[in-house]
Amino acid sequence: MARTRSIPPAGARHGRLRALLLAMAAAALLVPGASPAEAAARAQIQLPLTAGGASAMALGVNAGGVVVGSVSDASFTERATVWIPRGRDRYAAVDLSGVAGASLSQADAVNPAGVVAGFAVVGPEGPAPEVWRPDGRGAYVAIELPHAGAPGRASAIDPQGVVVGEIDEAGLPDRPVVWTPDGRGAYGAPVDLVTLSPDFASGQARGIDRAGAVAGTFQSADRTASRAVVWRPAGGGASAVIDLGTLPGGTRSQGLGIDAAGEVAGASDGGSGFGGAVWSPDGRGGYGPALELTPLPGGTFAFPAGIGPNGIVPGTSNGSDFFLHATAWVPLPGGGYRPVDLSGPGGVANAAAGDFVAGTLVPPSTTSGQAVVWRL
Repeated sequence: MARTRSIPPAGARHGRLRALLLAMAAAALLVPGASPAEAAARAQIQLPLTAGGASAMALGVNAGGVVVGSVSDASFTERATVWIPRGRDRYAAVDLSGVAGASLSQADAVNPAGVVAGFAVVGPEGPAPEVWRPDGRGAYVAIELPHAGAPGRASAIDPQGVVVGEIDEAGLPDRPVVWTPDGRGAYGAPVDLVTLSPDFASGQARGIDRAGAVAGTFQSADRTASRAVVWRPAGGGASAVIDLGTLPGGTRSQGLGIDAAGEVAGASDGGSGFGGAVWSPDGRGGYGPALELTPLPGGTFAFPAGIGPNGIVPGTSNGSDFFLHATAWVPLPGGGYRPVDLSGPGGVANAAAGDFVAGTLVPPSTTSGQAVVWRL
């Protein structure tokens, strides 16, 4: 049975939350030829730390601008955190790690209703898949998803609260699974997603769309090959799996997210190396060939972190300066994607939804991450 725990409002534990705001004027950051969307995206908001925090990373965002991730203390212990908008370009941070005995936690995704998915270390078995649900009074209720005592994590959550992730039983292949709300405030037992083949039986689920299609990856038993896949509901709780293949000449690919149109973002070798790829439905029940994402001008690689419901692909590319740049690949009307540099040197974009992209800055001269959100 899923265990639930109430987490008091952050204000009850830490006093008044201070929203730390670094709003950069778009006019000061305009570049020649930049579109209005690009110029606006350059105005980034640094998200505040919770009490005792030294650094932070933003890993998920919803279309309302709610951001999730983690704050780390000076000993690098992560605490799951949600950042709530408090007016335009202002945020308050809420520590979600108030679970008795939790030594480490992380929030990976948030749905339109503000329900958060991630993991928390609550016992000797290691990380447990976790959901944090707003209680409507400024607090959150933590729900540990059923996982039979084996380590696991919740990676994505759809608008109905359906969660996908994996369970990692010792000595067995990783199991990509789905948890469905039971209608009583908890979750049912995890349902395994069908394997690709006997040799490709170890997998992870990384994204889910509102129709219930799931994107993820299977690895071969010897770990020399992998495949990006999509699972589609097949009725009666079953699923059907589609092998998305690789870029030409490749042997490895990963599925990292799926948007509202069923497009999958991930990575593949082949092409110009191991880098970003997007697979689009072919209109016949399958998927077309992978489209390789191009890096920023002067760069040599492009690596996505997933894909937003509206098709914007967040991730990382290098520029001619060889530093990592937080990047958003914006869909073009005629097909393809255009990379937009969000951060300059020292950044990664991890999630996108609506007008928001969330990520982390690590300036070249520092080692402390700064959670940020860009508003497009």
